Amino acid sequence: MAVRRRTARRAAPTTASVLTPKSVAIEVKAEMVASVFRVLVAAGAPVAAGEAMVILESMKMEIPVLADAAGTVAEVCVAEGDVVHEGDVLVVLG
Repeated sequence: MAVRRRTARRAAPTTASVLTPKSVAIEVKAEMVASVFRVLVAAGAPVAAGEAMVILESMKMEIPVLADAAGTVAEVCVAEGDVVHEGDVLVVLG
């Protein structure tokens, strides 16, 4: 007598069970107290990793703020002439 083995059948994935990656927002923050000298990007603009988005001025030095990763600018949170403190969000990448 032969033993019949049952194999588990998987159900076809439904839309509820399929995982879709969520877009993660990346907040680019100021690393020091400075004034915003120039804003180089606008909302909706694509940026490459390492591209300068904002130039800060502190102690007569210009400090470029670079994109950590490639993406699209979701929001620009500062304007030229603003004073920012350490940890303030400058740009949000989506």
